[in-house]
Amino acid sequence: MSSRQHKGRTRKLCNTAFNQVSLNGEIIERPWLIYSPSTGCLFCFMCKLFSPNSTSARAKRGFDSWDHIGRLGDHERSTEHQQALTA
Repeated sequence: MSSRQHKGRTRKLCNTAFNQVSLNGEIIERPWLIYSPSTGCLFCFMCKLFSPNSTSARAKRGFDSWDHIGRLGDHERSTEHQQALTA
């Protein structure tokens, strides 16, 4: 778990962000997700490497909104992410 100060409050990234729970309860790892201690952000290394012309700001600057960690699922279902995985 990593914690970080943001707007006067401590925010924590839980290890559960690195897993997805399917509808049947199966836990699926997100091997494409990496954490950068130097930036305090999560990155999709597949999009970072294989989407150099990415229009997604998140792919370039990372994800640091722990309050909206559910958006990781939106990213992994995105066309851009699927194309990066294929590449």
